Amino acid sequence: MKGQFNGEGVNGLGLKRWQRILRNFGISFLAAVPVGIIFGLLLRLVMGIIAFFFPHMASGFHLSGTLLLVILGIAATLANSIIYTLVFQTSR
Repeated sequence: MKGQFNGEGVNGLGLKRWQRILRNFGISFLAAVPVGIIFGLLLRLVMGIIAFFFPHMASGFHLSGTLLLVILGIAATLANSIIYTLVFQTSR
């Protein structure tokens, strides 16, 4: 029986693998959210600069627009983080 895996060993290895993958996705999510908030606020700053130089294109400040930019920033960094985590898992 040397060199053979029993059912417990194989299941234990698979469980540890999934725990590691989920832990890495959790870390990437926790890293992406604050970075996304900062990214969204910087997007709002860029929009303010554009509105300053081109006032005919601006419609004024709206909190909903700022919230949308922050959500866009979170979504962009979260997507980037998930793709990086997937690629990092498979490129050993």
